Formats: sequence, structure tokens, C-alpha cells
Amino acid sequence: MGRAGDGRLRHSLEVGSFCPFATLPGHQRDSPLELQAKAVVKDDLRTEQDSSRRSPLGGAPGL
Repeated sequence: MGRAGDGRLRHSLEVGSFCPFATLPGHQRDSPLELQAKAVVKDDLRTEQDSSRRSPLGGAPGL
């Protein structure tokens, strides 16, 4: 309710894992949605375990 953002899975070639990337309007990160998405895909995809490695590039081409 009141959330109209965007979400994607980003693949890191460096470590070979996926990381959810979700934004709210204004290019703010939606961390709760990212954690929820990670919980959904963790059994099917290798996900990034180190949250400090998450991409901070909101608005970058392809995101």
C-alpha cells in the first residue's frame, strides 16, 4: 500500500550470484522488498550472502 517502486535481480559475474535490487520512487532503496525477494528465490538461485556487496547504482542503465 503506497509503494510503487521497481524491482530486479542483478547478477554479479565477479562472484556468480544474484542480488535483488528494488527501488522506491526517488531512487531510494527498498530493503524490505529486497530481503523478501531474496527469501523467495534463495532455493532456486545462488544469492549474494554479503549485503555490503549490494549494488548502490540506482538509475544506472539497465537497472
